[in-house]
Amino acid sequence: MQLKFRILHFFLVLLLGVLGIIGLILFEVFGTETPPEDILVPKSADWVMRLHVSQLAKDETYTLLFETKDDPFFKQLKNITDNRLEKRREYGVLAIDFRQPILVFGSREGTTNYIGFLVKVMDEALFQKNISNYLGESQSFAVKNNTALILSTLPGTATTNKNLKAAAQKLLNNSKVESTKTTGDKAFMSVDIPTKGNKKPAHFNLQHQPHQLSFNGNFTADKNLKPANYSLNYSGLLVSTSIIHEGISDSLNNLFPFGLYKFPELRALTFDYQGIAVEKVKGGMLFLPKMNMIVETETPVSMKELFASIPEEFKLDDHTIQLGFMKYQVVQLDKHSLFIGIDPSSVIRKKQTDLITIQGTFKPLLVIEGNRLITAFMDVIPGVGAAKKFSNAAKDIRFTATRKGSNVSLKGSINFKEDAYALHEIVKLLVSLGSFE
Repeated sequence: MQLKFRILHFFLVLLLGVLGIIGLILFEVFGTETPPEDILVPKSADWVMRLHVSQLAKDETYTLLFETKDDPFFKQLKNITDNRLEKRREYGVLAIDFRQPILVFGSREGTTNYIGFLVKVMDEALFQKNISNYLGESQSFAVKNNTALILSTLPGTATTNKNLKAAAQKLLNNSKVESTKTTGDKAFMSVDIPTKGNKKPAHFNLQHQPHQLSFNGNFTADKNLKPANYSLNYSGLLVSTSIIHEGISDSLNNLFPFGLYKFPELRALTFDYQGIAVEKVKGGMLFLPKMNMIVETETPVSMKELFASIPEEFKLDDHTIQLGFMKYQVVQLDKHSLFIGIDPSSVIRKKQTDLITIQGTFKPLLVIEGNRLITAFMDVIPGVGAAKKFSNAAKDIRFTATRKGSNVSLKGSINFKEDAYALHEIVKLLVSLGSFE
């Protein structure tokens, strides 16, 4: 019986391999590189992303069949495909041309933020007949010149389906003709931010090689940004940025019990994230980051004022905060800078050269310390398990943003281990998180 099963398994694998080769040959003979077509893009789009679905599908199919031979994942994809085919039989086909890139854009009108998907359709009437079967409550559509727009509002936005339908038609009517072609020969995804005011257009693209995802781009700086004045000797994931979103200082007050104290607006933030400690407390669980952090502010920041606002039960001495079993030391580096963390000796008193630096591994993001029962519970959460598998496959991340004049250049990569394939690991993560359901 075992011999019979092995023979059957061998022929199944052989059949899949042959079908894969035939499929790839057909791709090459009949052309994987379809000529780009014209597509309508709303003039009010704040940003536009182009995604080459057909090229990604081809690359992932090759990896799955000939590189990873990942049978369990192959079965998982087959189940998803079967479910989608069943849904298509029930709801009808949409006649979308997936040989052309899918475009995604963001637009804002008044207080409403929209996210739109633009696709080329081969049969407008068929698309309009069946698309309503696939849409959710906060989605609508419009079609013009074989360009179909599927429009959604961001969560928290209240609007009627009638208004959303009108907005979709208005956006598509007030559009310009562009090519579906993605800028960059090897980019499978690109993002463009059109010119506004005195700014130059910004462009970013994402490429993949067998064991690497790489990112590059450029944009014009809003103001006279300067690199952080300090850095850290890191043992986890180092993140340093002097490109700060307004209002992020409020997040620090939510992270630590600073009482009524409010941080000034931040100029730069540098932290070495090493994991998280989970402690069971009355009424729930306490999540404590294991990290070292340097806060640089636009206006002077006072360690004394900060400590004066902290409840007495959290103060161990005049420079140490104790939360559960975690102790955080606070050190005044200069009148605009504070260190908050577990190891003040990690501070490097040297100005950085880049506006943004990210380097290290992803593993600290999934390091969870604490009670065994709690950590075991965290491990069975599907998203946590999927992220752990991804972090184990990835080797490291390196990313920088460097300023020259008013231009900022971005460059980065996520590197994977020799037995892990970049695109395959990304697809597996997305599938595990339910992105294709």
